Amino acid sequence: MKKTFVIYILVVTCTISFAQDSLYSRNSLKISEAIGLNETKIESGSALIFSAGFQRSFLKSRLRINSNLMTGKYTHLFSRSTIYERYRMNSIDLNTFVDVIKYRTFSIFAGTGFFLNNSVGLQGIGEAGSFTGSKHFNRTYYGLNFGAGFRVDSNKSRIAQELSLFNGAYGNNGFWLEYIKFGLDYKLSPPKKTRNVVD
Repeated sequence: MKKTFVIYILVVTCTISFAQDSLYSRNSLKISEAIGLNETKIESGSALIFSAGFQRSFLKSRLRINSNLMTGKYTHLFSRSTIYERYRMNSIDLNTFVDVIKYRTFSIFAGTGFFLNNSVGLQGIGEAGSFTGSKHFNRTYYGLNFGAGFRVDSNKSRIAQELSLFNGAYGNNGFWLEYIKFGLDYKLSPPKKTRNVVD
């Protein structure tokens, strides 16, 4: 039920965004790569994380709403886990960010949102480095996102760049995710207007 609700919101948001006529750069595609550390009451691990999504901008691009799909393959390396772990975590989220301070093309932004994710993988029962007696798990988490960082965005450029130094997600069953992320926004061209010809 929760998954259906979140997917419905994302579909409606994207549909409305594409349907409305907008100025140049209000719609964009987002891609990013991050280094993250995940902790829950049961599993924990670190990973390289990739995300892609869609974004809609408002108030001269100072306010942004985006939806993203995020995925990462986690292992017990660099985590507090004492057992061997390996799992894939896929997440879908909806976020709102605002430029708190802006000077020309440079800004400091902050924002929040919510997420729903699924973790699937294996946990070893023995010591770290051993996969003997491992067990499979499939768990669902949901909660709140938050983040802050720096952004460079010029009206004359199709690409905007972001460096997010403070990012986290907190959810049920002790879920905690923190990561540092670098991202790019690829601004879409405005829809072409057709002219009515009167004979």
